[in-house]
Amino acid sequence: MERGERAWSNCPKFPEKCEQYLLCDSRRRAPDLRRCPPRRSRVRPAGGDSERSRCSAIYLRDGQTVIQFELAGQTRRLSALEVLMAQRVGAEFGWRALVGWIHSYGMLHSTPLDLYRIVPDGYGFLFTTLGKKDQSAEETDAALGRLLETAQLLAANGAEFFCINSSPMVTHGGPGADLRLIASIREATGRPGTTTTTAAMRAMRAMGITKIAMCSPYQARNAKLIAFLEVNGFEVVGSYGMTEELTRIHRLPGEVAYRVGREAFRAAPGAQALYMAGGRLRAIDVIEELETDLKVPVIASTPAIVWEVLHYFGTTTPIDGFGRLLSEFPALAAGDRQL
Repeated sequence: MERGERAWSNCPKFPEKCEQYLLCDSRRRAPDLRRCPPRRSRVRPAGGDSERSRCSAIYLRDGQTVIQFELAGQTRRLSALEVLMAQRVGAEFGWRALVGWIHSYGMLHSTPLDLYRIVPDGYGFLFTTLGKKDQSAEETDAALGRLLETAQLLAANGAEFFCINSSPMVTHGGPGADLRLIASIREATGRPGTTTTTAAMRAMRAMGITKIAMCSPYQARNAKLIAFLEVNGFEVVGSYGMTEELTRIHRLPGEVAYRVGREAFRAAPGAQALYMAGGRLRAIDVIEELETDLKVPVIASTPAIVWEVLHYFGTTTPIDGFGRLLSEFPALAAGDRQL
């Protein structure tokens, strides 16, 4: 190994299918090899043909994650980005499924990265926003007025399923607003969809959860979200909301999400699960630590919507590294199977 390199592991699982590797990359710690069964995979290195390959080491060099793998009897080294991008070279984008992702706020943050960390190869996302500038009622109404035109644009570009992202926007119209939004998109495009809030509720029903602790990045919107959840059959026994500026939430580290989630759960005696609303909250890197420490399932927005998307397209193989919802992959509850 070259000078300046720090060995992490001899990982027997090729990293583009290894959520443990991706977790290592973001958390700067070694993978748990007990959760990485040996497997082989195909990779298309830049300029090369598709061959059977095997990861032999993951390490740091000059601050960059490097993957070493064996291909055609030779040892090759690529950066993590080169390997992950190479997987998609030569394949049709979204060859397995193409999902339209409608973001409410006028910019994207970590959501694309988080989604591609979780979903299997072959899933593609078409991202767009509705241009909200803040969480005011005026901005929310204006964004909702652009929803159907935006969905039609995504459908024209191949979107087969829609995800509406933003619990403040989804719950803005009161109880039942999420289903009305989904129905309006289906009527306008002929294609199904879900929302982050809808997916989270369906995930909790699938796991038999009725009493929850809830945390969100938007303290001012918590009362409306709690009322929305309770009308849908969930008892919110405790909640916690952040007051951070909207423009800063996505820059807060996962450790903040951990503490916010833990405080919400401690204030909720008898809660069966913790619901972390809001995709801006950097929850996916700390879900497993929270589940270990709190001894209950943690339902976060991004894993919940991935779970529903994968159910719709039939890819129901459990996914490790992002909490019990994806590692156990429960079936949809009977009342939610109209999808």
